[in-house]
Amino acid sequence: MMSTGNHPHYEKPWLSLDEQCNKLIKHGMQNVEQYRAELSQIGYYRLSGFWYMFRQIDKATHSRSSNFIPGSDFGDVLRIYRFDQQLRSLLFSSIASLEVSLRSRLAYNIGEQDPFLYLKPKTLDPALNAIDYGRFIIKFSDRQNHSREDFVKHFKRDYDGELPIWAATEIMEFAMLRNLYGFLPYQMRIKIAASYGTDQAVLKSWLNCLNFIRNLCAHHGRLYNRPLTVTPSITSTMPLLKHALHSSTKMYGGIAILVFLLSSISPETDSQKLSQLLSNIPADIPQVDVARSMGIPKNWQKEKLWQTPQEGNQD
Repeated sequence: MMSTGNHPHYEKPWLSLDEQCNKLIKHGMQNVEQYRAELSQIGYYRLSGFWYMFRQIDKATHSRSSNFIPGSDFGDVLRIYRFDQQLRSLLFSSIASLEVSLRSRLAYNIGEQDPFLYLKPKTLDPALNAIDYGRFIIKFSDRQNHSREDFVKHFKRDYDGELPIWAATEIMEFAMLRNLYGFLPYQMRIKIAASYGTDQAVLKSWLNCLNFIRNLCAHHGRLYNRPLTVTPSITSTMPLLKHALHSSTKMYGGIAILVFLLSSISPETDSQKLSQLLSNIPADIPQVDVARSMGIPKNWQKEKLWQTPQEGNQD
């Protein structure tokens, strides 16, 4: 057996589709044959993250065994998978709405002081991390050099190539916008955060969390039953988010802060779509509590956060 360090080499064999079906049936999953096409199309390994919560807990080891809880149905696994697909698509588009807004607010506030402030590290936050800023500039330069946008060619052809902030933000991805916000002078961060109804430190943590979720969505990662390894700052002093206090490590925590931020951007579109989708979460599967696994509180629909948003939300 090959090994790397103190760990054995992975040697589980490849399984044919028939063998995959038989293995699931052997461990107690029902109606597998009915969904052979879906298993083949989506893949055994990818779907394993969605049937994990259907696996019994071994009383001796307190870990998940290979056997499924009696009554586990492959159709229910696929229902959760499809819900996850819909949530991933909707969150990605909703974060895109926030991204456009963030670009605009960064460009406006930075441009008011100095259109090229972002290129002058000595005028940014005194606590600026030189390594992080250097990586940001390298990434920005790479995107500028490889951009095919006409406006980028215009500034290179007719000027010295340096882009004013209102042009520069248009070629920055969400993670770069998040980083740029963190580099700004303190008072400027306060002003931008206030436009979203929160303070600068909280907004910074929220942007970090939403960047994590965005990356999951962009790379088709599973959202269901996934902890937030980048957690948003939620405290009991935030009336609209207080109900999500204990969900800050779950996906609902990220969804809640996104809805809060969206209330100043598109209150009648993205937030309502998210509310409708969460209302249709699979809730009748005896073996698993899908809502609980994602940190969705009971009676969440009655929370003020999900009512018709008001201008100027205050946390």
